[in-house]
Formats: sequence, C-alpha cells, structure tokens
Amino acid sequence: MSTEMMFASLIIAAATATFVMFPFFRRDPDAPLPTRSKTGRQQRTYETLLTEKQRVLRQIRDLDLDYDMGKMPNAIYASQRVYLIKVYVAIASRLDEIEIELDEKQARVEDAIAAYRQKLD
Repeated sequence: MSTEMMFASLIIAAATATFVMFPFFRRDPDAPLPTRSKTGRQQRTYETLLTEKQRVLRQIRDLDLDYDMGKMPNAIYASQRVYLIKVYVAIASRLDEIEIELDEKQARVEDAIAAYRQKLD
C-alpha cells in the first residue's frame, strides 16, 4: 500500500470516528440544564403515571372497539367507559400537579442562581 493510500485511509477513518462521536460531545445550548428536581421519587412517579395514562387510553380504545363490534352490552360499556375516564382524569390531574411542583422547584433554583450571580457582581 502506498503512502498516499495509507494517509487517505487514515483521514477517512478519522472523519468517520469524528462523525460517529460528535453527538456524544455536542451540547444543545437551548437544552435545559440538568437539575436534581426531576430525579428520585417524583420522577419515577411521573414516569409511572405516564405509563399508566397510556395504558388507560389503550383500554378505552379497546373498549370502544369491542362495543363497536357488538361484543358488549350498552350497560357494561357505559359503566366501564365512565370508570376508565374517571381513572384517566385522576391520572392527568396528578401529572399536572407533579409538573407544577417541578416547575416551582425549577423556578426556585433559577431564582437562587440569579441571586447568587447578582451577589457576585
């Protein structure tokens, strides 16, 4: 192999490695800074509730499909649909509460950082 070919293959290998590794080292300037407020118990609760919300939505969809296909009487369909909608509303309201709590924590952290920066100036 000639020297030129080795040099060209080395450049191609370096360019490929750079292309592959670039996303790992890049930081989006608009991305929020990582905070501790979204870790721990609240984050697990939030993720669990999101999963449960999707499960309830699938159950409502399946219930509607069964009713549309004539597999279910009106009385059972109505009671199960009302129950599932109540569960969905409860989950959605709890998710909203958690989001508000997390936003309040984030605002307190940002206020503390701003006060600290102002104190340094």
